[in-house]
Amino acid sequence: MLLFSCLEESDQLQDNTARRNDQLVHIRNWFEANKQDLRIKDSGLNQRQDSKELILPFFEKEPDWSKFHIYQWPDGRQVFEVNLSNKEIVLNSQFTDNLPDADPSKTVIQNILFVENKQNGRFDPVIARYYPADEYSVSRFEEISYNNIGAGWSGTVDIWTYDERYFVGFIIEDGQLIATKHPEGYQPDSRKRKSTLQGENLDTTCRHVVSIYTVVTIVTAGNGSEISYHDETEVHMVCSGGTLYNDLDTNGTPIPRYDYDPYGGGWGGVSGEINYTPPSISEPLILKKMKCSDLMNTHGEEFHDIHSFKLQNIGKTYENIINQREDKSWSFLGSQKGGPNIRYIRDPLNPNIIIDLRHLLIIGRLGPIIGNSVEVIQWVSGSQSAYDDQDYYSNELGYSFWANYSNLVQRNPTNFVELLENFLYHEKYRNSISSPNRCNLTNNG
Repeated sequence: MLLFSCLEESDQLQDNTARRNDQLVHIRNWFEANKQDLRIKDSGLNQRQDSKELILPFFEKEPDWSKFHIYQWPDGRQVFEVNLSNKEIVLNSQFTDNLPDADPSKTVIQNILFVENKQNGRFDPVIARYYPADEYSVSRFEEISYNNIGAGWSGTVDIWTYDERYFVGFIIEDGQLIATKHPEGYQPDSRKRKSTLQGENLDTTCRHVVSIYTVVTIVTAGNGSEISYHDETEVHMVCSGGTLYNDLDTNGTPIPRYDYDPYGGGWGGVSGEINYTPPSISEPLILKKMKCSDLMNTHGEEFHDIHSFKLQNIGKTYENIINQREDKSWSFLGSQKGGPNIRYIRDPLNPNIIIDLRHLLIIGRLGPIIGNSVEVIQWVSGSQSAYDDQDYYSNELGYSFWANYSNLVQRNPTNFVELLENFLYHEKYRNSISSPNRCNLTNNG
């Protein structure tokens, strides 16, 4: 009976993976066949000068189909988010002010989102650009998506139409959505808002409106950054709370949704058929702020430090260490290896945080796409709700460890403990989720 259960779950995950791959191939074929029709006609220089809309010169998009995220928005639409391999990188002046010495090719992430259109079976694209505001918010593609913003992430997520018209932006500070950005000329829906941009209370939750001056630049990644275009625009920041174009989720809770405003820009002057309509956008999903009570939890077990762990395991291989406790696997992934005898250790960079080495060493090796999936969460903890912040924190450390140290581990199997210790002491491998700058003695949030 147990064997049947394992085979059934193995087949189910393989079926899910095959189905997702088939969907991705379908979207890729659709995109290649239709990408020439995904531009609003006549969106050129004259129109850009005549309208208040921010429109960049168009450049062909180059999706890297091997790097993708798949998720579902609260309204049920499926989204395929694919990384762009373009050398052209769009920057805003807020990013260059925050990180003036950063290499955009290693700092800014540009993705294309294919949003399901349930009415006609299309997958309408928009462009998402992630601009970190500090070094802890610099992320790899695997670490951030529109549906997975880190709990401590700070920066801006800008959404553009496929043909590079500014749509909407989201300003995030320490994992909190504090404002939305709209281009100059943005016209709120008078039926759903209380006043225009000249007044306050743009929606029922809004308290203020601020205008910021933005310079947008396109650079070319390579040996040096060459400025090929820049434009200046006034961008309106509106406090967060949605545009009041709200649907309801299954629990009856309003879902903030943002519709592209064609009247703030140049649609009125476009001649010919419009072949591309940008989809409505949900706001990005930000992981909840981590609870220090979770991060300090040892679940009744004794905790140690990295030095005690090293003394007990020096000279042992990874396989020796993760099999010290009884194997509890009931799936083909082997995600229920017992783990090390010393399971909980203090984070060397913050003694107020406890790392779960079982999650770091075992789940972390699976990578975020599998490690954060519902299937693995259920296998590891029995139910999705059993995952706590410590698990996510430890998983994130594991993803980074294996991404940066797997080759070293393979070449030096008996030096595993020394490699793990070296990794944990290097702050450069941390991100907004695994940042140690939380849960201080003065902040036990």
